[in-house]
Amino acid sequence: MSPSANIRIAIDGPAGTGKSTVARLVARQLGLPLLNSGQLYRSVAYLMRQAGLDLLNSDQAARVAASMRVKIEDGLVCQLNDQGMRGRLASDEISAATPIVAQHLGVREAILVIQQAYAKTHGVVMEGRAIGTSVIPDAEYKFYLTCDLEVRARRRQHQGLHETAAQLLERDRLDMERAIAPLQKAADATEIDTTHLVPEETAARIITKVHSGGAHASNAS
Repeated sequence: MSPSANIRIAIDGPAGTGKSTVARLVARQLGLPLLNSGQLYRSVAYLMRQAGLDLLNSDQAARVAASMRVKIEDGLVCQLNDQGMRGRLASDEISAATPIVAQHLGVREAILVIQQAYAKTHGVVMEGRAIGTSVIPDAEYKFYLTCDLEVRARRRQHQGLHETAAQLLERDRLDMERAIAPLQKAADATEIDTTHLVPEETAARIITKVHSGGAHASNAS
C-alpha cells in the first residue's frame, strides 16, 4: 500500500517521547495534513486560565471547549477565538492545566468532534494520547512512542518546558488513569522506543512502515 491522500496515521505516547516533532516530519514527507491534538486541549486550558475559571469545573470546561473556534496551520492552533496564538500555548502553566481539563467528558466530546471532522475531510497525521484507541481507531497506521523517563525530562527542558521527571510521571498517571479515553497503546499499534533515536530516525521508521504497507502490531524498539 503506497501513501495516498486518504491515509490516516495515529501517533500516540506520553509527553517527551517526540510525538510532535516526529508527526510533523512524517506529515511533511508524506504530504499529509497534520493535527497536534494536544494543542486543542491546551486551547481549552488557555481559555479557562484567561477567564479565571476553575479547571475542575466540568460544566464550565465543556462550555469553553464546545464554543471555541480554532484555526489550524501546520498542525498547530494559530488562531483561537480570533486571538493569534503562535507560541502562546507552550507555557509551563498551560502544560500543568491541560491534563486536568482533558479529564472532563464534555471537553473530550467537543474535541473529538473537531478531530474526527478533520480526519474525515482528508488523510491526516494525528498525534496525541488516545488517537489510535479513541479518536480514529480505524486509522490505517498506528504507532505508540515510548522513551526513558529521564530522557523525556531532558527533552522537555530543551523545549523550554521545565517539567521534572516527577512531574512527567504525574502527567502520565493522570493521562493513564482518567476514565475517558486514557493514554494507552492500541492493540494493533507499532511501538517505537525513541530513547536512542533522533526524530528523523523515528520518522523514517514510520515512513518505512507506511511504504511497506505493514499496519499490524509489532515492537520496533
